[in-house]
Amino acid sequence: MDGRWSFVVPGRPVPAARMTQRSKYRRGGREERHLVQKQVIGWEARAARLPELEGPVRLSCVFHVSGRQPDLKNLIALVEDALTGIGYRDDAQIAEYGQMQRLKCSKAEERTEITLEPTSEPADL
Repeated sequence: MDGRWSFVVPGRPVPAARMTQRSKYRRGGREERHLVQKQVIGWEARAARLPELEGPVRLSCVFHVSGRQPDLKNLIALVEDALTGIGYRDDAQIAEYGQMQRLKCSKAEERTEITLEPTSEPADL
């Protein structure tokens, strides 16, 4: 392996929901889809044997979505949160983003393609 880990999460990509302490315990709706999708991403990352990387990382995501197109930044936010404690200790380790793209597709082709790789320290500005 060249230090790059890629895996695919099948199914419709779900955007991050605004989570409050109260909404974590609600049944149904956007919050529950958010929590379930977070678990699914974690399971797929573990199945791909994604190690917890040390130091700065580069995150790339391609979201294949049919129908109504969710906000790209909210799709990315859910992946960042889901990989915390699995692909990296803290999402503050994300030093750069690779390809971030939302593509239209048929319902049967919906998925999220995620790539995580170590990167060099960002240069001081």
